[in-house]
Amino acid sequence: MRYAVLSILALLGLAGCSSVTGGPSGSWREEIADAMAAVAVEDGINQAEANTIASVYFISRISGCGTTGEPESEGEHWVAPVYFGYAGLPIEPIFIDRQTGAIAWRNSTMSLARLKIEVALW
Repeated sequence: MRYAVLSILALLGLAGCSSVTGGPSGSWREEIADAMAAVAVEDGINQAEANTIASVYFISRISGCGTTGEPESEGEHWVAPVYFGYAGLPIEPIFIDRQTGAIAWRNSTMSLARLKIEVALW
């Protein structure tokens, strides 16, 4: 299920390159919400959960055009590469705290709880 959702997120980012920011439309909303609901901080954030968080944050806060890459472990964070636009231009990565799921990108931070609320409101 999780990999299907990640595939949908990647297709949204690469195929549409439209105004997806703020959330996807259609039946994908429920699948993405379910994937986010499955992210649990009680046991720490694993790579698959970090991938879900980065992908959802990307379409919610960065762009509807592009995608994220597989997060890599780096100390207390997962670091997910970000590829922007049709050409997939690498830009600043998304950092995800391995314990709390908090997201940091450029000069902004967001709690995992806040991202889950935003997804629920899509």
